[in-house]
Amino acid sequence: MGVNEHFEPIFNAVMRQLKGFKIASQRGSIAIGLRSILVLSVVFLAYTANAQLSQRHPHNGLLRPYHAAPPDVALSSDERQQLKMGEPVYTRVDAAGDMRPAVVFRVAAPPAVIWSVINDFAAYPKWIEGLADAEVYRSDGADVFVRFQIRRWFIGSITYYAHHTYPFPDVDWGTWKLDYSRNSDFDDTVGFWRVLPVAGQLQSSDVTYSAQVQLKGWFAGLLNRMLVKDTLRQISTWIKTQSELRAMKVSEKKYTVQHSSREQR
Repeated sequence: MGVNEHFEPIFNAVMRQLKGFKIASQRGSIAIGLRSILVLSVVFLAYTANAQLSQRHPHNGLLRPYHAAPPDVALSSDERQQLKMGEPVYTRVDAAGDMRPAVVFRVAAPPAVIWSVINDFAAYPKWIEGLADAEVYRSDGADVFVRFQIRRWFIGSITYYAHHTYPFPDVDWGTWKLDYSRNSDFDDTVGFWRVLPVAGQLQSSDVTYSAQVQLKGWFAGLLNRMLVKDTLRQISTWIKTQSELRAMKVSEKKYTVQHSSREQR
């Protein structure tokens, strides 16, 4: 039986605990036997976690990713009026013939503030219902790799690893796909953000968010639609709320600094 060098210490620990459990059983020591079982369980969980991290995803992508600027979302005159009135617009975007769900909504904050919220991954679990954890495990310039753990009543607990490319302020968009070097519970996912300033309104932006998710299993189709619908609904709420709160804090800070400066004069 061959053992990968990466797991050899864990494997040896398992073997020692199994041996200890056998000896304890022979001697009739319940306490030692229970301790051996407990340690063995912990070691096994560590082995499983490390094994998951060491495994690649079964493929390198099923959904077409965005390699450059994502497509624009065309809105009708009625939809533009809806956007102007502060209502989110749920629509679809044409990604090379693949019609993907999207939402467009207006936020009373400049693009820089909105992107600061989008990039604040550590705060996501506080803002997003059903998101249990978000951990940045690698960052390289505009490329940010994040482990997400979500919990929804209709899909249970799911862990996936996402590779984000957010080159703001060089461009007004950012994209993501799975990190295929790690094994995710999602079969695949791709998506994008676009944040554009509203003409003539320095403190307002129009935000577009699109996501496509593919779960595993024969029943995935219905669950895909439920998950994306729920995600789009939440996005148009928490991004707007957190960005506008952060914009207010920035404005208050600027006012305090300016006011103090005038008093000193």
